[in-house]
Amino acid sequence: MAGLLIFGAASIYQSLDRECFPGSDAVLSQLTSDDILDSHPAASTPDGDLYTGCETDDHYLTVGRSFETTDEISDVVAFYTERAQSLGWTPVEVEALPSSVCFSRPVANTMAYYSVNVENARAYYVNISAAETAAASPDVLC
Repeated sequence: MAGLLIFGAASIYQSLDRECFPGSDAVLSQLTSDDILDSHPAASTPDGDLYTGCETDDHYLTVGRSFETTDEISDVVAFYTERAQSLGWTPVEVEALPSSVCFSRPVANTMAYYSVNVENARAYYVNISAAETAAASPDVLC
């Protein structure tokens, strides 16, 4: 679903062959090198490569990866919660949270939001989003 969301909606997302917003190249560089994107439980396997995209209307970029797992989803969420907090991500309370968990951390000159999004009992994706402004809503970016 994540790949479909990013690449299937061409009118909303663009590939990052140019800056998403002023300074987004620096933010993207930091996000794609974040250790959290390579972390996963032993029973989870990446389902494709790292994806990147830019939401052109609201000017935020996103980086993520889809996974399939044989673990219980609750164990997957617990793994990522522990891993995110050990890497300095702070839990975020979000109204109408579409993801299972959400965290924030300053990156470059903005705020980044890391989320674990459950698609079904055996599939999920992890995502980091950052907007042009640090005041962007976690309700949108998580």
